[in-house]
Amino acid sequence: MVLQEGAVFAERYRLLKLLGRGGFSEVWLAEDTMSRLQVAIKIYAPYGGLDDDGAQLFSNEFALVFNINHTNLLKPTHFDSYERSPYLILPFCSKGSTDSLVGCTNEETAWDILHDVSAGLACLHSQEPPIIHQDIKPDNILINDHGDYLITDFGISTKIRSTLRRSVAERESTSSGGTYAYMGPERFSRQPAPVKASDIWSLGAMIFELLEGRPPFDNLGGAMQKNGADIPEIQAPVSKTLKQAVYACLAPQPWDRPTAETVYSWARSIKEGKTIKVGGKGKIAEKKHTAKKINPDGDNGKGKTVRLLIGIAAAVLVIFGIFAAGRKFSDAKDYRDYKDLADSARAIAQSEDPYDNTYEEGIFQYNQAISLCQKHNSDNRFSEDDMYKEQQDLIKKIDKACGYLKEDAEVNEDNYSTYGLEDKAFAKEQISEAVDFYKKAHSLYMAVSKSKSLDVVESNNYEKNARAIEQKISFCESKLTELQ
Repeated sequence: MVLQEGAVFAERYRLLKLLGRGGFSEVWLAEDTMSRLQVAIKIYAPYGGLDDDGAQLFSNEFALVFNINHTNLLKPTHFDSYERSPYLILPFCSKGSTDSLVGCTNEETAWDILHDVSAGLACLHSQEPPIIHQDIKPDNILINDHGDYLITDFGISTKIRSTLRRSVAERESTSSGGTYAYMGPERFSRQPAPVKASDIWSLGAMIFELLEGRPPFDNLGGAMQKNGADIPEIQAPVSKTLKQAVYACLAPQPWDRPTAETVYSWARSIKEGKTIKVGGKGKIAEKKHTAKKINPDGDNGKGKTVRLLIGIAAAVLVIFGIFAAGRKFSDAKDYRDYKDLADSARAIAQSEDPYDNTYEEGIFQYNQAISLCQKHNSDNRFSEDDMYKEQQDLIKKIDKACGYLKEDAEVNEDNYSTYGLEDKAFAKEQISEAVDFYKKAHSLYMAVSKSKSLDVVESNNYEKNARAIEQKISFCESKLTELQ
């Protein structure tokens, strides 16, 4: 097959101009010789075609997305195959793509793009099974005649991409090149399968590029972030709110990023002239903003307690000597249990996810390990001080987690108070999220209050924190009932 200007493709479409070329496809401006209308035609595997299995796979998977209708998705008008090359007929967008806006996007336009693209992604992610775009970037966001931003090139699953790559494996153009710039850090892990949050990272990288003129990590994408690189600051003259929204999308961990629905709600509120606070897990990406609220020694004087306990233990060792050296646990089963508990608790404590659902279990396991240590306190193979210190370190992480959870809940409450009368569905969503965040913080505080490494006063303080949150939960649940 020869694709060139003037050639007629599929005995119907006269090719007028090459609009773009990717690793396994070409996009042409063409004239439909039957209707005399100009269209865009996207031709996959144009120089070799697919084998029978590949063609069938392509057809089956495209059938799942062909009938999806949404304002911000560029819907194909026709799908077929010619000489084993699948092709799509698409509306021609004469205004091109957002690639023309790189480095010259202002605040209003950035919010417009966030609004439209997140709305389209929310539609894709809501399908069953969810559709992950995998390649959100300026080239794949087109602008129609009304100024709307439309996602194109959706529905290309991992299976299809692999099939297409194999079909063009002998050609140099198979490199995906710059797409690495829009791939989140999880895409460079041992399990690189994309998730919904991967599209959100790509969206954040794209908006960053539109504002700054380059992707946040240049062509290396999330690979740099995976290796510890911080998110670069946005220097463009835009609001702090917009910057926070972009940083939230670029959070290193997928679970810390907002959903497409959340980004859409932010952008919708801004377009309606409302003032918002960017909340959700994504704001954890701003480490300085949240960390400065946390006492370096932990809340409630825990750091002092650690030093006091270690000092007491050291004094005891100096006075009485280490007379337990070389002895073993008399009960082999207790020793195995202790090792298992300590190792499991340490694994839980390694988590950097402030929303980790297993932190409470870590506290419980440290308590059990400490009890076994106290039972066999004459055996130096186990240090009670180490268990105390490790549990204290976990408590510090929990303090931060509770801080994040309460901040997020307060943001949700603020949004409910501000917009509750205008948008009932949005208000219900916000107050429901606040309840979830408060309940998680309550559970964490109650677990910590039972920690063996705390004294009575400290335990009571954590229990008081939990009781205070119970009042918050009760208030939010009453508002949620009113919205039912």
